[in-house]
Amino acid sequence: MINLNRVFLIAVLVLFSGGVFAKECTPDQTLSVQKNSEFVLPSGCTLTKAIINEIEFHHSIAYGNTDKAFEYIDRHWYTELGADFTIKKVHILNLHGKYDESIELLNGYTKTKDNSYYTALSETHLRLGNFESAQIFYKKIEVSKLPKISSVEYELVKYELLYSQKRFKELHEQADLYLSKLMKNEGSGNAGLDVMVVTYALLGACKSKDDFSVHNFKNNMITMLNETFSQSSVYHMEVERVTARCA
Repeated sequence: MINLNRVFLIAVLVLFSGGVFAKECTPDQTLSVQKNSEFVLPSGCTLTKAIINEIEFHHSIAYGNTDKAFEYIDRHWYTELGADFTIKKVHILNLHGKYDESIELLNGYTKTKDNSYYTALSETHLRLGNFESAQIFYKKIEVSKLPKISSVEYELVKYELLYSQKRFKELHEQADLYLSKLMKNEGSGNAGLDVMVVTYALLGACKSKDDFSVHNFKNNMITMLNETFSQSSVYHMEVERVTARCA
């Protein structure tokens, strides 16, 4: 007689593991998801639901599905504890040029206006080309007595301001310094933004006329990005925007 309990158990194993003999996905297999504009999980291996959610979140940011990214934030981050992730959403919107939505979120912000808020505000004005306003809001961070923030978004705002002020050597040095921290900590958690830090470091080297090859600069950045993202990702567009200044 067929053992129905055993059949059921085998069916569950197949359903949730992708096969009785399925193996856990390697880091390379996991990263390969970001190389395609369509979200497709690797075949022949398994990932936990938590990892799948995290991968899909970063994929949504890379390829412009901001609604999906916000859905992840609202569902999986700790909003039930009263935390406010408006600022993170502003950074994502700015990355995709949705500045009207960023301003709307910032105007409706009801939490304490801390350094994270002024970073997002400065970033938004930079993206809109309002350099004087961006500098004013950034100054609020510099003179603040609140603890300094250490985020990759803050660093990128600083680099853009240094570039706009033609402080190229300082741009190179500041980005290099932060890169050392990133390498020590194995990245910020966002590979695309980490590549942007590298891009600004090399831009500073290029514009300050240090021993530098523009051709190698562009080729190296494209190679680095192609290892993680497809050319339709927002990070490719961002790198192209910055590297175009090195002429």
